[in-house]
Amino acid sequence: MAGELAGYIPFTTLRETTSELRYALTATSENRTAFADSTISFAKKYGFEGIDFDWEYASIQGIGCNTVNDADVQNQQLLFKEVKSKWPEGKLSTAQSIAGIRDANYGKLPASDVSLMAQVVDEVRIMAYDVHGSFTKTTGPNAPIRATCADPENQLSVETAIEIYLKQGFKPEQLSLGIPGYAKSWTLAKPELTPRIVGNYTSYYYQNYTGIPLLPGFLNEDENSAEKVHAILRRMLRRGHSLLAKPL
Repeated sequence: MAGELAGYIPFTTLRETTSELRYALTATSENRTAFADSTISFAKKYGFEGIDFDWEYASIQGIGCNTVNDADVQNQQLLFKEVKSKWPEGKLSTAQSIAGIRDANYGKLPASDVSLMAQVVDEVRIMAYDVHGSFTKTTGPNAPIRATCADPENQLSVETAIEIYLKQGFKPEQLSLGIPGYAKSWTLAKPELTPRIVGNYTSYYYQNYTGIPLLPGFLNEDENSAEKVHAILRRMLRRGHSLLAKPL
């Protein structure tokens, strides 16, 4: 890299030294204007059609060491408004959690509190995955379609996510559904599966585990990853599953 782009790598590594940047960039009108101006200028100069903001958990402590503020969601919306007013023809998208837009206490925000975002963004990319993982008490589906037999402590699903965003005032044409291109694995606490009554169903999804093993060379990013994914898809087809691929 040379010239102006030489600063790109140092800029992107700033997140490793401070978690206050996102809050600071949106905390004041002056900061939002400066950030919007520089971002739009960069996007236009290098031929981008728009800007995607990946601030997924505004007002919420997502990783355990971030700086958060009750005003983050409102400041995020004001930044989006600033960007859209300065570049109305540019596409504005944002990645958001499967849980919907939440306040600092993890409560679902009403449509009135996120109406500005619904007015200005062109696309909300719903991250409809990671419902279970190393951060949950038990094993479980990565991206459940419905919460019909979900753990009472974790009622998230693709269906509930769409319902939340519609209730929060977003139009169907604004919503894009993100799906996982990966799987999760656990080391179970014991080899026998333990049934669990969830609602009116008996489920074997929710098991105690002792760890998350790494599967070296299986679905990691190596030169054979594509062939391994194809092998899985062929196996699914042989078992009678139907696959639908939609080009981006």
